[in-house]
Amino acid sequence: MFRHLGMIAIVDGKEVISEANDWVNAIESYEILPNIKGVHLNVSVDIVDEYADYMNKTFPIALEKLKEIAER
Repeated sequence: MFRHLGMIAIVDGKEVISEANDWVNAIESYEILPNIKGVHLNVSVDIVDEYADYMNKTFPIALEKLKEIAER
């Protein structure tokens, strides 16, 4: 499980962590479960509603890439 602490940006060549954004305290949870074919990955994301469309569009793409890497 991951809890977002803020947004990291590079400003003038230095890392700056901003805690004043909607991602703070958002949670991502990952569970790997064995099954007959190998494993099954359960993913749960708890974020504010305004980012739901973004996550619904981008997470499947990222998870497909993760699957490709894992199957190599």
